[in-house]
Amino acid sequence: MSQLCAFLGSKTLSPESRRYSVRQIRHRYFVWKREGVLHLLGPRYMSAIICLLGSLSLATHEPSPNSPHTHPRQTDMPASNRAPHWNMIIRICQDKERLHLPLLTSDRYWLMHAHIVRFREYTASGKDDAGRMLIISRRYYTAIRHTSTHPELHLPFLEALLTEPTPDRVEEFVLHTTNILRRFGHLHRTLRKTLFQTIVAHTDANASAKQKILHTLSEHIAAPYHTAAATSVESRNSLPDIYSLTSALECSLFADSNSETAVSAADENLIRWARTISRRIFIDAPSDVRVEDIQWSCLVLLSLVQTRSADWSGTSVELSNDPIRRAALMEWQTVCIVAAVENLLGSEHGTLDDVIPENVVQGFCGVLRKLWGDWTSIPPASSSSRPLYASRLICASFLKLAGRLEDKVLFDACREYCEATELWAVDEAAPSTTMGLQILAAEQLYAALRCGTFFERALVDLVVCTTDMGILTRAVDTAAVRYASTDPEHAQEFLSWARHRGIAPSGDAIARVGSALARHGIAGYLDRYINHPILSGEERTRVAMAYLWMFHARGRGFLKPVAAADLATRAASLSSQVTDPGPLLRSLQPALFVLIREGLAARSLAIVEDIATHHPSAISATTYSRILSALLRHRQYKLALRMLVHCTPLYPRMASSWKTMVLLQISQSGAHRVASKAISKTSPALRTLVVASCRAYRGSRKGVSSSRLLALSTSTSDPTTALYILHILLRARRRRAAEELYVRISQQETADVRTTAGNMILDRVVERTSRGQRSRALAHAFKTLTEKHGFEPNRVTVNIMFKALLSERGLGASQTRALFDDVIRMGYPAGAMPQEDADTVSHPKKRLAPLSSPLVVSDVEVPQLASPITYTRHVRPLYKMFVKTFYGLGDVQAARKVLVIMKALEAQHTRRVVNGQDWTVW
Repeated sequence: MSQLCAFLGSKTLSPESRRYSVRQIRHRYFVWKREGVLHLLGPRYMSAIICLLGSLSLATHEPSPNSPHTHPRQTDMPASNRAPHWNMIIRICQDKERLHLPLLTSDRYWLMHAHIVRFREYTASGKDDAGRMLIISRRYYTAIRHTSTHPELHLPFLEALLTEPTPDRVEEFVLHTTNILRRFGHLHRTLRKTLFQTIVAHTDANASAKQKILHTLSEHIAAPYHTAAATSVESRNSLPDIYSLTSALECSLFADSNSETAVSAADENLIRWARTISRRIFIDAPSDVRVEDIQWSCLVLLSLVQTRSADWSGTSVELSNDPIRRAALMEWQTVCIVAAVENLLGSEHGTLDDVIPENVVQGFCGVLRKLWGDWTSIPPASSSSRPLYASRLICASFLKLAGRLEDKVLFDACREYCEATELWAVDEAAPSTTMGLQILAAEQLYAALRCGTFFERALVDLVVCTTDMGILTRAVDTAAVRYASTDPEHAQEFLSWARHRGIAPSGDAIARVGSALARHGIAGYLDRYINHPILSGEERTRVAMAYLWMFHARGRGFLKPVAAADLATRAASLSSQVTDPGPLLRSLQPALFVLIREGLAARSLAIVEDIATHHPSAISATTYSRILSALLRHRQYKLALRMLVHCTPLYPRMASSWKTMVLLQISQSGAHRVASKAISKTSPALRTLVVASCRAYRGSRKGVSSSRLLALSTSTSDPTTALYILHILLRARRRRAAEELYVRISQQETADVRTTAGNMILDRVVERTSRGQRSRALAHAFKTLTEKHGFEPNRVTVNIMFKALLSERGLGASQTRALFDDVIRMGYPAGAMPQEDADTVSHPKKRLAPLSSPLVVSDVEVPQLASPITYTRHVRPLYKMFVKTFYGLGDVQAARKVLVIMKALEAQHTRRVVNGQDWTVW
């Protein structure tokens, strides 16, 4: 017991400390309970066990919640212990009550969690005890809710109330949330988000819930607040934007007014302005019957923005007659509506033509123009509290939306207003007066370009407003990067005009434009960017990566192979000039396979050797294996041998398998002279294997010694070598020796190796048997393998059986079509579309019923398997057999239909096809 207590009570464990699993803790707990000594464990360590079990129970959630009562031993427990233990937690708490031991706050917290889990389970299954579980969890939450402001202490119960929201539960949620704000003086960001979501989902809440929220907010805002801001304003982007203002409004309602947290002067000014507006709306209200509706409308608008909700409907309310209050309401509504429109329109890149109809775009323009007119008509005396920083952010947001909607009228109005109200004015003695100028300049320049203003004119208009070269440069960079996402060639021209006007863009912007050109399939400017004098090594690397990835995806359709080889050589040299060469090398390696396919294998090999010189561990053994396979596949045998010499010292453990693979594939492909020269320095066993393979593939049975090959298979434990030997024996028609070797394989190797070897035998049976006897011979061999040697068929076995069926005499076009339809019924793909809507060869646009009766080869059924179907290994070979059969029968239409299906499947995975990778289709 003392050891377990030390394990549970220590903050850190030393390497020598004993560890416990949940199973061991449970076993000891029940033994002590049975022996009646559980009270000696004490309430502290019983609670520690509860905390540990609760922490492991919550660890099953993704992401794992940051509970206030998480046990420090959670990370030391095995991963298998991370499972629900709620029943055990309830049992330990019952034992504590039976022993008259006090329940700690942590005990009640985990009991609340356990009953909330049961409540959710009962609710999902429709059990009647769900309400009782919620009542019990409410009792425990009531006991602990005043102990901490930690959001995970409150969220579980509050979210449980909203699982099946009713008016009473929503009102209870509001009651608890307002009590937290009233008692602790602030509301955590997570709780705010839940409150905002509830307001948006229940805008028609009853009057009592509305009054509780609004009354609590009024009390909170009325509290005095320190000079230091309550909390820092958060922006979603690197530059401040309209969301800085909405965050300030949120902070004014829910942040801690007594906090002494220091923030920047800009954030403090925004929060002071937001609190002034909030006071005028939620506190300094005249006797007006519409006050509650106005306040609730403002809160709903803020909730819409902060939850990024777009699906909401409601009625608007009239503004107040009081000019001061009316100005505050107008400020609040303007900020929230503009932010909501930004949320709704989504990304700042691209156009709206294919997303939103033209009439809807015009509707947005009308709303924004009306909102702009109302906001600019606020009397200066009423809006005197608004800082210059806030005005710039609001105008920048209007400019951004004007550019997004390509509304020239709104853009001109915003630009003229900024000049008329001197928003560009800067006091050199007060650095704070430059706040917001950067985003204002960037949004004006980009909006001008989107609204059709010529490059030079847009730059001149901006230079008239500000001459600060830092602001101009960053504005040009921002506009060029945004513009490059839709039209990189015009972005490139824009950078040239900026340079002509004396505004030098940064290397980062130039690199981004160059990368955007590559992503848009434009390769003609590669030399300009890869050799640009301004770009650093890191920026050139980014450009090179973009072009290499596009070459990998599109091949010579994007870039000529010779130019791609030059780029790859340059990228290999750049890898030694950057801090982290990993991303560059990862983009370079796939491009090498495309170069091998395009006939530039020698250049690829030189690049690989260069990379290995500077970064020996950058290329993995798997990548070397793929390179060797690619070289052999494209008959680059001498280069494959050169690559073998290069990579063998780097990975000595792979040397034997690489030599076997390379030499055997060279010998099997007919390059016997190359293979004969290569085996002079190999081991006798490998030499025997290669010589036998060469003779077998020449069609000569002489010189293939079955006894030596069988002895070689006995002396090696490598299943790959055994399969190679079996293949040579089958090729040389040494049937008895092949059968003897398969018996040995079936007794010693795994099921996958047995299946592969059996498929090799079945395929040889189909190829070596006359056409009229193939089905019968295949059926006999299949029965022998399954009954005597435990052969387990797979998808390749199914393909071999179809190969026998398609080679039967008397098979006509209609029968072959029906056979292909049976293949589709077995789960094979019928195109890129979902299978139930796909065409078939015999029944276009008709959904096929599942296969009613199994297909039969002679007297053996074709296996119905549940294993995945991959394209390269299973689908493509089978469909090619059907294409060949259809063409042989003269059914050109059916053959073309199958080819269309194959092209549709490959179009979905172009990059995998180029890279020679397989993928699952079912």
